[in-house]
Amino acid sequence: MNVATNIIDLPTASRKCRNVIIIASGKGGVGKTWFAITLAHALSRSGRRALLFDGDLGLANIDVQLGLTPEKDLGYVVSGRLAMREVITRVPEIGFDIISGQSGSGSLAAMHQSRAAALRSDLIEIAGDYDDVIIDLGAGLDQNVRMMTVGKGRCLVVCTDEPTSLTDAYAFIKVTSLEHPSTDLRIVVNMASSMNDGMRVYETLHKVCDKFLGLSPALMGVVRRDNHVRDSIRSQTAMLTRHPTSIAATDVEKIAERLDARLVQEEFEENPFLADFYRNSEAYAFQTQLWFLLSRYRQQQDLKQLDLFAPLMVTDYMFMKDRLFASLTLSDKEMALYDRISGLLEGDIVAPDLVLYLQADTDRLMENIRKRGRAYEMRMEWQYLDSLNQLYNEYFFRFDKSPLLIINTNDIDFVANPDDLDEIIKFIREPSGGTRFFNPASSR
Repeated sequence: MNVATNIIDLPTASRKCRNVIIIASGKGGVGKTWFAITLAHALSRSGRRALLFDGDLGLANIDVQLGLTPEKDLGYVVSGRLAMREVITRVPEIGFDIISGQSGSGSLAAMHQSRAAALRSDLIEIAGDYDDVIIDLGAGLDQNVRMMTVGKGRCLVVCTDEPTSLTDAYAFIKVTSLEHPSTDLRIVVNMASSMNDGMRVYETLHKVCDKFLGLSPALMGVVRRDNHVRDSIRSQTAMLTRHPTSIAATDVEKIAERLDARLVQEEFEENPFLADFYRNSEAYAFQTQLWFLLSRYRQQQDLKQLDLFAPLMVTDYMFMKDRLFASLTLSDKEMALYDRISGLLEGDIVAPDLVLYLQADTDRLMENIRKRGRAYEMRMEWQYLDSLNQLYNEYFFRFDKSPLLIINTNDIDFVANPDDLDEIIKFIREPSGGTRFFNPASSR
């Protein structure tokens, strides 16, 4: 039996849109278009070829914010007079290309769903000419907005601290996760009064997504409130041209830097045996571990075949972690069978360039689990987690298959404290080889 052939099902079409970045909000008035323009500009300033597509069909305003009067726009494409490639506007002074919409056009806003699908297909084909294609979606959740949401790409959901913004952002995440489950959803908090306030907004939205959707969208970044934004919009000049060292411009540039990496998270919420395992580990251990093993193998194969554009990939798990769990929960006979299956798969796994081990004592891990708030994890016993923690420590004490960075996280909080996160990222970027240890100063 060819295990790889039987557990992998990869649509060929899904390989074409990994460099697409969707900017969405659900609600208008959150600074989504300004953010899309500034992000495209930041990517182009870093040497990347970027295309900004105005997907706010019928209410387009990217050209207005930049003071442009393009000769051709999407209206020519919809009417059949020009191909999409022919309406690309080159803007050398800001370094990225634009496909403008047609502001106030009822025909674009009300176009048939099949025509919107054709526009999306044309855009995906054009994406091959660029390092990044940024789609500025319209507000709301109408058919055309959902049609222009490209699956398999990255989607940055922009929100503010307003309750209506958070509600609409949640609605967009919910619908998108159902219609395009492979979309890499991330959150951008805009117009935050401070970094800490932005983190609190993110945590509020993240907890709701985790509780009701079983999703954990990552934080892409926080953009702080800055009066220079209003000035750049009024002057119809790109933010990074008019105020390149302003607070908001710097925040967006940090987000652009992080977009170089593609985040891959384990699909734990899809495991149909996990809740039963926490109720009766002895009865459901083998099914749970085998599902995780095959799921992670499929993910690894997806990455090898599909991720041609991302210069960096970050996963929140190691393939070998599954065996640590299995050794703690499976019987001798189950473990022998597990090892036979695992042995068929391990030789096809690409070794990571760098492994990060976020080390913490068991009490801190229990605190993290309580914060996460997943109902089925509340049954986890301290003794089980402590045994697992010891296994991890022993495994990484002997680990020599890739460069390793061990970070002591007992006294820091890189989720709630942006300074902690920046310090860790700075250390990660330093040249690495062998095993390194990092003990950040306490921020708690």
